[in-house]
Amino acid sequence: MMSITGAVVTTMDIAFSPVFTLSPVLSILIFATILSVITTLMSKYLINKEFAIKMKSRMKELKLQMKEAQKNSNKEVLSSSMKEMMEMNRKYMKESMKVMVGSLVFGILFLTYMSAKYASQSVTLPLIGITMNWIYWYVIASLVISMTLRKFTGGV
Repeated sequence: MMSITGAVVTTMDIAFSPVFTLSPVLSILIFATILSVITTLMSKYLINKEFAIKMKSRMKELKLQMKEAQKNSNKEVLSSSMKEMMEMNRKYMKESMKVMVGSLVFGILFLTYMSAKYASQSVTLPLIGITMNWIYWYVIASLVISMTLRKFTGGV
C-alpha cells in the first residue's frame, strides 16, 4: 500500500520530473516561483481589494481615535473604537482566510514533494559559494519572489 507522501511524489513526478534535470538551486527556485505565483494570484483574485483598502483605512482612523481617546481619558470612545476595531479585524481575517487555506494546501503538496526529493541535500549558491540546507534556500527564494510579485501586482 502506497503512503500519502508516496502518492504525492509519484503524481507530481509526472509533471515536474524535467525540473530535476536542472541544478538543485534552479529547481528549488522554480518551485518557489510556482508556489509564490499561485499564492499571489489567489490573493489577488480571492481578496476583495476595495474591501481590504477600506478596512485598512478605517482601522487607521480608529487607531488615531483610540489614541486621542486615551489621551483625553474618554473611556466610552475608547471602548466603542476598540469594539469596532475588533469587528473589522475579524472581517478582514475572514476575508484573508480563503487565501491562507488555499496556500496551505498547495504549500503542503509542494513542500512534501520537495522534502521527498531533496531529503538531506544541501545547496551551494553560485557566485557567493554559501552552502545551506535546501529548505533555507527555498524560504529565501520564496520570500524574495513573493515580495517582488506583490510589488508588481499591487497585492494587498
